[in-house]
Amino acid sequence: MAPEVWIPLLLSSLAFLLFFWTLQKILRRSPQNCRTWLFAQLASEAFEVAPPWIRDPRAQAQVRQSLLALAPHLEGEMLERLRRIFLHWGFQDELLKKLSSPQRAQAAFHLGSLKVEEAISALVPLLQDRDFSVRTQAALALAKIDQEESVTPLLQILPELLRHPDPQVLEIVYFLGERAQPTLLRSLRDPDAELRIRAVYLLGRIAKREDAPHLYPLLQDSHPRVRAHTCAALGLMSYPPAKEKIKGLRNDPDPRVQSKAQEAFLRLTPLENPVQAT
Repeated sequence: MAPEVWIPLLLSSLAFLLFFWTLQKILRRSPQNCRTWLFAQLASEAFEVAPPWIRDPRAQAQVRQSLLALAPHLEGEMLERLRRIFLHWGFQDELLKKLSSPQRAQAAFHLGSLKVEEAISALVPLLQDRDFSVRTQAALALAKIDQEESVTPLLQILPELLRHPDPQVLEIVYFLGERAQPTLLRSLRDPDAELRIRAVYLLGRIAKREDAPHLYPLLQDSHPRVRAHTCAALGLMSYPPAKEKIKGLRNDPDPRVQSKAQEAFLRLTPLENPVQAT
């Protein structure tokens, strides 16, 4: 390499490392809260302007170690800026391992909001995180990214997620759409009545109307709430033949089933004398 090429590169690299060395010296003399904020601010700016040809492993390791030590003390905008740095430099796996459970959940949320495909490799391991909130945020992020590499592992843990009455699980299913249907249909036969209710509720909102007959057996379920939710789901699916299946449940012993059956029956019954607009 010609001197006029490698000399500027060397000088830039040395200047970049000198910046961090000086920064750490200065910040050691500052109060803790100011030191944390200032270090994150300047470090993020330094990383964003750092020339991409800097590939010295020792330099990267030193900077990465300093930022990892800082991560647990950040929140909000500063944590998001640090996450972007690590994502850009390919350190996101290490960052997510270092963070606390709330921070991991927040990081997963931002990754999903940004639909960053490069984050899939970091998010998939979080599906097995010990904290349920982290697992749901990672699952939601993967559903939003909506690539085959993100959806396949998500579908594998969907049965376990469905067992938790968490609103975010419903949101995950909405993003998955028809891809979640096979799992939901299997859940209709689960011994857990609460899981059957959630499966019916979701199928009523994402399944095609032609799939309504899959819900018919649950109209005879031993649990009244399952029967009631099934009536409501069939009404939402707008499948006219279901009207005859629901008809008898208007006299069900449980008043909740009676009410939902009546609502669904009316929804599926065409108006014989529609009001004409004047």
